[in-house]
Amino acid sequence: MKPKSIMVLEMCIENGISLGLSRAFKHDDKPDMNTIKSYVEKHILNEIYEWFDVENNENSYSCKSTCD
Repeated sequence: MKPKSIMVLEMCIENGISLGLSRAFKHDDKPDMNTIKSYVEKHILNEIYEWFDVENNENSYSCKSTCD
């Protein structure tokens, strides 16, 4: 049995965008574009690391502690 990697990756990206936008606007009604991009990027990566095993962990990132 093989997982449908593309579908899981699409889900990670969609969830990351949604979570990132939500967090960017959590405490600021008008965040600047860099803030929005930063939150979206962090949450996409967090979702990917949640669902995929990354062999080289030295560059891995988890936003659980920094994106609240």
